[in-house]
Amino acid sequence: MASYCWRNMSKIIERRLPKDGSIDAGLDVLGQIGEPGQTFSCGYIGRVCGCHRGYISMIQRAALRKLRRALAREVGAAERGELEGHLR
Repeated sequence: MASYCWRNMSKIIERRLPKDGSIDAGLDVLGQIGEPGQTFSCGYIGRVCGCHRGYISMIQRAALRKLRRALAREVGAAERGELEGHLR
């Protein structure tokens, strides 16, 4: 059931996100001004990108899910356990 909800949520996100590239532009700006290892809150990223912080949070969760799935396919269980701590 959870994957069904996420599939629907991703469609909603796609329809509501700005189509003008403002998220990509905002993330590029943050990448340029941020120091290595610096983190920004979802609210701050949303303000810079011109969208709601909830969308940034959903995008982040979806990206982490994809990364975890790719990690599970590529590395063994021992290595995965060691690397999982970095993905939280």
